[in-house]
Amino acid sequence: MFSRSSSPALLRTAAHDAAVVVEVAGPSLTHRHSEALRRETDAVRDADGSRPSLLVIDLSNVRDLDSAGLGVLVAVVKAARDDGRDACLCDLQPNVRVLVELVRLHELIDIYHTAEESLRAAAARPSEPADLQAAVLDRVGEEIDAELSDAAAPNNAASPSELLELDLLR
Repeated sequence: MFSRSSSPALLRTAAHDAAVVVEVAGPSLTHRHSEALRRETDAVRDADGSRPSLLVIDLSNVRDLDSAGLGVLVAVVKAARDDGRDACLCDLQPNVRVLVELVRLHELIDIYHTAEESLRAAAARPSEPADLQAAVLDRVGEEIDAELSDAAAPNNAASPSELLELDLLR
């Protein structure tokens, strides 16, 4: 396990097998500090030539989060997923959790109580997150296609409003 810090007062990074944990050590993740988190997560993407399959962002010390902080969290998770990796948040303080839930970010990003819990959950997953997401999207697409073709079949007695809705969905 390696450990490094890009800004001793702001971030601490540690590698755990195929995962990297970035701990935001300062009490706030606001417009003043959000770019440092983005730079740090960009830097660990290819640390030591390895490609960690999981990026854990530990917010245990964060008590203040603004829109820029939320934006960088979304951008970091999106960048990780675009690279075929997974990302999650952990150890949210109550006021940070309220804000994350208010903007419904918890519906898009996995949130764990601790970094250790996120590492255990990642180890227990049967397949790569990008593969799983692609499989789910393919399955949903197939189900929608099947429903559309069933509803458009001449034997099916669909109402004019249902047919109009199907045409709008295509």
